[in-house]
Amino acid sequence: SSNGTETILEYTESDVINPTDQPNRIGVLANGSHFEFYINGVKVGEADDSTYLDAGTYGFVTMSAGTVNFKTSVDSLKYWVLP
Repeated sequence: SSNGTETILEYTESDVINPTDQPNRIGVLANGSHFEFYINGVKVGEADDSTYLDAGTYGFVTMSAGTVNFKTSVDSLKYWVLP
C-alpha cells in the first residue's frame, strides 16, 4: 500500500465497539497465515494472509479515514505464544 500498511480485513461497523471515550479491547489470534479478530471478546472477522508469514514481527496501527482531530491511546500491547 502507499502508506506502508497492509489491510487484510476491511473495517466494518459493529455493535460491540464501545462509543467514543470508552475503552475497547482488541484481540488478534494468529495461527500461521490465518487471523481471527476480536473486539471486546467477540469475534468480528477472520482472514488469511501470508504476505509476512516469515517476518517474525507484528505491529498495531490506529488511523482514521475521515475523523478530524482523531486521537487514540493504547494502554497496553501484549502477545502470547500459544502451544
